[in-house]
Amino acid sequence: MVGTPELRDQLLNEPEVQHVMDMAQLADIAMVGIGSLKTSTEFEGFGYKSQKELDLLKKTWGCG
Repeated sequence: MVGTPELRDQLLNEPEVQHVMDMAQLADIAMVGIGSLKTSTEFEGFGYKSQKELDLLKKTWGCG
């Protein structure tokens, strides 16, 4: 959600955003998140208990 229709249009016209939107059209499943993968109470809530598990998640899903 953004504040104005003009801002929405500006974002959607960004090449990187267009690329992500194109990729999303091809995806069967998408995991989207903002933030870093660090051991914290937030990730404990998702069931990740160790740095080893988080490192595996980073490696497997290609996020960082």
